Amino acid sequence: MIARYSRPEMSRIWSEEGKLRAWLDVELAATAAWAELGVVPREAADALLEQSAPPTPKRGAQIEATLHHDTAGFVCGGP
Repeated sequence: MIARYSRPEMSRIWSEEGKLRAWLDVELAATAAWAELGVVPREAADALLEQSAPPTPKRGAQIEATLHHDTAGFVCGGP
């Protein structure tokens, strides 16, 4: 986002932190759906929901620089 054209709320949503948070929310929702279908144990889905945090943008960028893939940086990044 170009700073002069965006409001603080918009900048937060479209920030790198916002993107990584949204990606994690999608993954957690998918895991919850798999748990409802009995593919993933409910306890595992609940534990992920309680304990998961998106990686920091810095950590994601470090991994992405090595693997050359943004999603891999997210998946392997950790908090």
